[in-house]
Amino acid sequence: MTDAAEDTAALDPLAWPAGSRGRLAAEVREAREKLTWVPLSGCRFDNELLRLFAKRFKSAAPALAALALLVGAVAATWASWPAVLLWLFLNLAALGLAYWLVREYLNRAEALPDVRRWHLIFVSAEGLQGMVWAAAAWLIGGSGDPAAQSFVLVLFSLTAAMTATALASLPAAVTGAVTPMTLASLALCIPRRLRAAPRP
Repeated sequence: MTDAAEDTAALDPLAWPAGSRGRLAAEVREAREKLTWVPLSGCRFDNELLRLFAKRFKSAAPALAALALLVGAVAATWASWPAVLLWLFLNLAALGLAYWLVREYLNRAEALPDVRRWHLIFVSAEGLQGMVWAAAAWLIGGSGDPAAQSFVLVLFSLTAAMTATALASLPAAVTGAVTPMTLASLALCIPRRLRAAPRP
């Protein structure tokens, strides 16, 4: 009979010390959260991917700006300074616009903004940057020097690798950035005499 009374007292939460009751309440809350946890909905999952993209872009932006400055300095070997400065201005402006958009998104991310709209904005911004990088093929590769063309191909490979690594959470943005550079690389591979050949 004594064992039964002890068991009944052990089950009565009011008979427990106050510290034990607090611990038990925390454990019950934790167990309840585990039981009622629902995986992220599609919208929240997409929002998390966009947030990851934005954070990675924000951390990669200084490296991309440094690369643009380095390319501008090297491009002066084959192109005029005004053309190089114009390209550099366009590149840094496109990068600055994308950086501003990323900051705006991160400021609103907690409110779950319209995922499709921001997805399109980010893809467009990356496409713009890809077109500006592709303009380097015209700027540098237009000199006709084989060393310049090789430099452009290596540059595009490096830029595409950096873009794909930093922005992998949003494949459409990577495609938007890399496609113009790929097309410019292919155009550089066409022999000059075929590009300049008159049409019949």
